[in-house]
Amino acid sequence: MQAFRALFAILPLLLTAGALVLLLLTVLSGATNSNPLNKFFYLSAAVTVPGQTSPDGMLHWTNYNYCGAENGKNVNCGTKHAAYGFAPARQLTDSTPAVPAEAVTHDKRSYITSRVYFSFLLIATFFTFIAMVACLAGFFGRIGSIIGLLASLMAFAVTAVAASLMTVVYVRGRNYFRDGGIAAHVGVKLFAFMWAAVACLFLSLFIFGIGSCIPGENSKRSHRRRTTSYQEKPLVNDTESFVPVQAANPVYVAPVIETEHSVYTNDLPRSSYERVTKPEVAPPIDGLHTTTDRGYESTGTGATYLR
Repeated sequence: MQAFRALFAILPLLLTAGALVLLLLTVLSGATNSNPLNKFFYLSAAVTVPGQTSPDGMLHWTNYNYCGAENGKNVNCGTKHAAYGFAPARQLTDSTPAVPAEAVTHDKRSYITSRVYFSFLLIATFFTFIAMVACLAGFFGRIGSIIGLLASLMAFAVTAVAASLMTVVYVRGRNYFRDGGIAAHVGVKLFAFMWAAVACLFLSLFIFGIGSCIPGENSKRSHRRRTTSYQEKPLVNDTESFVPVQAANPVYVAPVIETEHSVYTNDLPRSSYERVTKPEVAPPIDGLHTTTDRGYESTGTGATYLR
């Protein structure tokens, strides 16, 4: 069972670490022109602008600026700006060919959505790191798996939102250029990174869910102790072994015998009568004191209730 639980802790750790690497590559895409970060971009469109050298005649959009293209790589990116939004209408004022009218109409919406996407991307990276650290708790039993489950759930949710926003922004932008007769395509690598990170976090979440349902060794030992305790102390209805205890000073009570006599009352006619209960006291037992008065009388053998 220990090896089985270790497997359910190692797999989510590897998956979450892989998702974290993919998210970091996505965040840093376009940060430098060096390999391998210069291979990643979100959107490529066949437009040129004055002052922007692009041997391939394409522009690439990244997280920090738009760049020229050479052999499919980012070149001449210019000044870097974090969370560089996607707004082709305001960014490509003198482009050749001109930005399509539909892209101009939805320029503000594309810009805001791309900025929100980058914010969610940073939050997703942070929560994925927290989830990777929480995966270490999975080695410590069922409680650790529950902690990893909650952390993976948060990381998965935020990363899925970020990937969805990215897809909406840049697929829509590609369609704007294509509808205007301009060749364009999305960056396959970054899209693969984002959705692969979502898949890794989902698998990690699923494995942690299974691990949290497996009882730990402490729970098994506690159940075993309770079962053993119930077996050692069975509940037996043993009436044959019951032995009555004889009192040290037994109390003898003179029995009272009640008989019914039918007598006529003085206040009613002779044809009417009522039943009158007249107690009769049994003969006294030798060695005991009796009395006709109601009350208690102490004797040498104990207290006697007398009527």
